[in-house]
Amino acid sequence: MRCYTRPGECVTDPDADSLKKKKLIRTLISITTTYIFISWPYFATNIGIALTRRPIRQIRQLGVVYYLLALFSFSTTTNISTLNPFLYLKFDHAIRLKAKLHLSAVYNAAKSHIMAADDSESNLRTN
Repeated sequence: MRCYTRPGECVTDPDADSLKKKKLIRTLISITTTYIFISWPYFATNIGIALTRRPIRQIRQLGVVYYLLALFSFSTTTNISTLNPFLYLKFDHAIRLKAKLHLSAVYNAAKSHIMAADDSESNLRTN
């Protein structure tokens, strides 16, 4: 027996749809605020350099701490592409599940490959 839906009836649960939308919005807000917190030191350093009209070399002469803070702010913002996968794994449940599936498949393939290599090695020893 087939299940038919009458025209005008909702196929999916509206509460489930709104819950999915809320989770998506929460995920996007989390990722966006993380990007802002990671990159704001870079922009603050650039504004400070522009207002004081001092290049990085002069900041180094002022003090090592200021120079290291400026260097850290530049490096974290330029390395944000390295942090992207970790942010998505942290905040997106669907991506986390797919990553676990892929990692378990790779682990199982590597494990079977190692076991096959061990079996062929033990067969060579017995012959």
